[in-house]
Amino acid sequence: GVVWFVLPTVISILPLILQVQEVADQDFAAQAKKALVLLKYVIMPENVLGSIVDSAETSVGHQFWHTRAATLNYLESFAFKHTLILRPALTARLRICVFKLLSDPQLEVRTHASATLSGLLRLADEDFVKEVESKSLAGAAEAQAFAAHERKRQRLKRNASGPALSLQSKGATTGATTGAQAGKVEGSSLAERHGTLLGLRALVLTAPYDVPEFLPQVLVALSKSASEPPGPIRDTVTNTLAEFKKTHQDVWAQTKAAFSEDEWNDFNDHSLSPSYYV
Repeated sequence: GVVWFVLPTVISILPLILQVQEVADQDFAAQAKKALVLLKYVIMPENVLGSIVDSAETSVGHQFWHTRAATLNYLESFAFKHTLILRPALTARLRICVFKLLSDPQLEVRTHASATLSGLLRLADEDFVKEVESKSLAGAAEAQAFAAHERKRQRLKRNASGPALSLQSKGATTGATTGAQAGKVEGSSLAERHGTLLGLRALVLTAPYDVPEFLPQVLVALSKSASEPPGPIRDTVTNTLAEFKKTHQDVWAQTKAAFSEDEWNDFNDHSLSPSYYV
């Protein structure tokens, strides 16, 4: 009952609570963590929800990654507990916050954002699921085209007897579509390319025991990045495919039936260990 008397003050300092989850003063940080845990259990009145979303939007842009991670930690619970009373506009703003952090420079934040996004997708309507699917598939295709472009460039560089030659000077052709897609992400970071795969992972994790209509295409897209060099992208693909296999192994025949023949072949052709999935 006391919480309602101090709630306005707590909400006003929510950004500060998020910022001091990891500070040098361990006692202070411990108290901040306790406060955040307690806040997860509080169902807020409708008139303060906008202020909380404002705080989240500020905190996802904070310079310290621990603050951004703490924001995701709180938003995951906040979105679930307030699903029925959050106005659509506020829900959309929360989704933007989470989607933004999929390409965060810090790996821990990106992976946490993927898990949070998966939770939001379970609560979402079909339109949002399709939006995430569309954006993630398009981003993955561009990132994969860029990866293929880079592999070919490196191969030409190794084979060149003189100074490294560009793809254009060697007369290489990778296809108009692939070249255009690669160009779109030429200046993008590893974090941004990884973020598109984490979006696909979030979709996969929404269906641990069934195969919704969107899943075969998402898994095929993921598997196409299985040959990436060791790193976060390859780790995400490997872990996601392994988790998919683990949760669906008892219904593998039904799972395979949900794929078209081309999708199933494509999925196995690009997976790290094709025999593992057959």
